Amino acid sequence: MNNMMTIENISLEDFKRILPLSWSKETCYESWQKNWSSENPERGQCYVTTKLFQKLFGGEIIKAKDSQNISHYWNKINNTEYDFTRNQYGEDEIFSNQQIVNSESFNEREVILEKNFFKQVLKDKGFASIYEWKDEPNVKYEEHAHKGKISLYIISGSVTFSGDFNKTLIVGDRFDVPVGVKHSAIVGPDGCEYIVGEEIEGDS
Repeated sequence: MNNMMTIENISLEDFKRILPLSWSKETCYESWQKNWSSENPERGQCYVTTKLFQKLFGGEIIKAKDSQNISHYWNKINNTEYDFTRNQYGEDEIFSNQQIVNSESFNEREVILEKNFFKQVLKDKGFASIYEWKDEPNVKYEEHAHKGKISLYIISGSVTFSGDFNKTLIVGDRFDVPVGVKHSAIVGPDGCEYIVGEEIEGDS
């Protein structure tokens, strides 16, 4: 998959463990949101979950109909299938009309789940402060250094660092800014939206 994200240090086991903490009423299928409950967090989460998994690990998305003629989605990489929302069904549930649907339309709930997930990733890694940040196009940051670790995950746009290290981050990249290393930065022409983790609060 050409759109597979270049995520550092996110394993399949990490995904399985962190995913349930990332589901919410807002990431649930719109028509089911009013009845969503943390007691059955997988309900209505299959589509956005498959899209996030595909962005992280590649592969294909399978769509099928359940016994109520409602669409259900899961992932497939090579010959291995991954269905992280299967437990919302009974063990005897049968799915019909399976098809590959890698071109399904975008849904805003995908972004919400993506943000939730990477906030949980940074929380899992012990960052003291985690927040969203958005820069306008071509914003410049003068040379500076951080006292503690800063972790960035790019939701949209891009940013380029220069100085004692040089690196450009694009959509889907996660990067830990080296501690104590001087650098400047310039935001790309489309701006940049981040999830930010600070080891020391206020160190950005």
